[in-house]
Amino acid sequence: MSEPQPEAPATTEVAGTATSAPSIEQMAAQMAAERLKFQAALSEQSRQMDEMLAKAQANFAAQQETVAAQFAQLKGQLAAVKAQAGPPTALLLAQSLAKRVPAIASAHPDLGQLHFAGVADQAQRLEQAVQAVTDGSGTVQEATHLAQAIGTWFTRSHPRVSSKVLEGMHAALDETERIIEELPSLVPAVTAIASVV
Repeated sequence: MSEPQPEAPATTEVAGTATSAPSIEQMAAQMAAERLKFQAALSEQSRQMDEMLAKAQANFAAQQETVAAQFAQLKGQLAAVKAQAGPPTALLLAQSLAKRVPAIASAHPDLGQLHFAGVADQAQRLEQAVQAVTDGSGTVQEATHLAQAIGTWFTRSHPRVSSKVLEGMHAALDETERIIEELPSLVPAVTAIASVV
């Protein structure tokens, strides 16, 4: 007879203790599937964002073209208005004064050119300063200061050196006063031009 074989120990199962946890392979597969789902959603969002960005860039470029066209049109209109209006009165007066002061000096050679050198230079600089104000690159204060200095030369500096009455002096003084009066009227025009340009 044969000997009885030892039996494997009996396992006792206790109800409710069995685990239904997935195996490591199942967990790895589930994580891989979740990762693929997440990457797909992320790439879809990325694609949508790229589309939105491309549309926004195209819209911005179109707006820039429209603004550039409007700006060019405004510059053309401004140039036409400036051409029709002609140069401002203050500039015309400053140009006249820049010619008048050397003419006064030439009319009085007995006083010498050196006597008129400073005021002649100021008259030239005044013309440039008024032109700068007209262009929007200069200040009214600088032009006003130069005009006042020219007036002071004719009314105070020259009489201290010579008692000679200068022919054309009153016209020069009138021009300096009118320049000072006209300069503030350039400010609104300069401001409007600067805001467009």
